[in-house]
Amino acid sequence: MYSSEDVARSENFPVRTNLVRCPFPVTMIVDSQSVKGAETVGKDSRGWDEAKKINGRKRHIAVDTKGLPVMVMVSPHPQPPPCSASFTATE
Repeated sequence: MYSSEDVARSENFPVRTNLVRCPFPVTMIVDSQSVKGAETVGKDSRGWDEAKKINGRKRHIAVDTKGLPVMVMVSPHPQPPPCSASFTATE
């Protein structure tokens, strides 16, 4: 089974090399988005976003400065602040 990092690495390596850039990203941009969870989504994988009043999940993405994906992650809403730090520090 491949992780999102494996997919990003395998697809982005030749692209970054062709752009005459370091094959591994040095700078990343991290963002997240709250999305509603459908009723078919298990309650254990959903959470309540108090700020947006949404019951669902949170999508996290990290891209390099060219917009190529480095990592993608989906999590339930109630995440402690260290979650973002661990998301960016996994590589």
